[in-house]
Amino acid sequence: MIKLVCPYTIKLHPDHYLEQVKDRSRFLLDLFMKTTGKIYDFTLYTDDESYEFLGRPENVKTKYFPTEEYDFIDDFKVELLHILPPDTYIADFDLYLKEPLVIDNSYDVYIERYEEEANWEVYQKEIDSIKFDEIRNFLDSIDALKTIPNIGFFRMNNARLRKEYSELYFEYKKKFINLCRRDNYEYRHYSALFSQHILNYVLSLKDYKVYQCDQNNCTHLNGQYKYRLSENDIIKRVTKKQII
Repeated sequence: MIKLVCPYTIKLHPDHYLEQVKDRSRFLLDLFMKTTGKIYDFTLYTDDESYEFLGRPENVKTKYFPTEEYDFIDDFKVELLHILPPDTYIADFDLYLKEPLVIDNSYDVYIERYEEEANWEVYQKEIDSIKFDEIRNFLDSIDALKTIPNIGFFRMNNARLRKEYSELYFEYKKKFINLCRRDNYEYRHYSALFSQHILNYVLSLKDYKVYQCDQNNCTHLNGQYKYRLSENDIIKRVTKKQII
């Protein structure tokens, strides 16, 4: 049976919806424990400040990580790729499963799913909003299918892929963050764009074997919209597939 780790920090959410994040995170974690957490053993990877915010839940296995050096929320995931124990997968705690995944270790990379091409418009708007030519032009130049890999579920078994991806991710993220700090430019909301679109690029270079979660088995409340939903609305979306 696989195990899950759930990286979480309150520190790196954009200020404009931080209060909404604070209002919903405890509820989302509790819902995860009632669904996915009943299927798989999981450990919360977090920092002390974020664990305090979650109410220090005693019934959740927790491992502390220093997050002070992170610029994006997904820095946490990319670094974890290199230290995950065998048969252990990264999962957001807004990923709700109905039953165990049908999974084995024969894949190069594991993702939650490829997003529909219709969602590309959201990413393109984010790219267009970047004012730094080098960064914007690189992201625009990626000649890959506009079906972005969602890393709400994530692992890489292929060491070469893991190295190429993480090096390219940190190279462009560092350039971007330095420019943003120089110009006092808000950057935290670009996390998924960098982590997922750069993965899109690296996967396009070779015929990698990619695992996707069965969408009939999972509900992933990815994105900012979940923080605007009421608790009842969240439950309605999840219980279309899950029985709580």
